Amino acid sequence: MPSCPQIRAAVRWSFRHFPTKAALLQAVLVRRYDRLRQAVGTLLRRAQQAGLR
Repeated sequence: MPSCPQIRAAVRWSFRHFPTKAALLQAVLVRRYDRLRQAVGTLLRRAQQAGLR
């Protein structure tokens, strides 16, 4: 787990790169959606390899 200085640095970085909270939130949600989509793809591939689908 990151320490407090690391978290503060990440927050400072994020607010410098995103002009509004809405832009930051959108970027976070898009990143989470991409990760979820990748996880689903991995699960589907594994199911196909196991002959479950």
